[in-house]
Amino acid sequence: MRVEVTEEDIRRGKRNTCTRCPVARALRRSGVISPSVYHSRAIFGRNGQWWGGDLPQKVTDFICAFDDREPVKPFSFVISVPAKAVRR
Repeated sequence: MRVEVTEEDIRRGKRNTCTRCPVARALRRSGVISPSVYHSRAIFGRNGQWWGGDLPQKVTDFICAFDDREPVKPFSFVISVPAKAVRR
């Protein structure tokens, strides 16, 4: 799945908050159910079932920069998300 992190995601994202950071917002907008984002992994789930996916290095770098209040820009990345974890 290709995920676009937009300027609005960045503007409305919350630092050091795994469910409300720009990357979590972008995943949610892309249809991923209940995303939680950590520096190198994303977790998503539904009905008591949880899955995880490793994040590309550029996402980890973005999260660290965002949390440290460094300038960041919109970008996109690809992550593997099971169909069960995506709203239809």
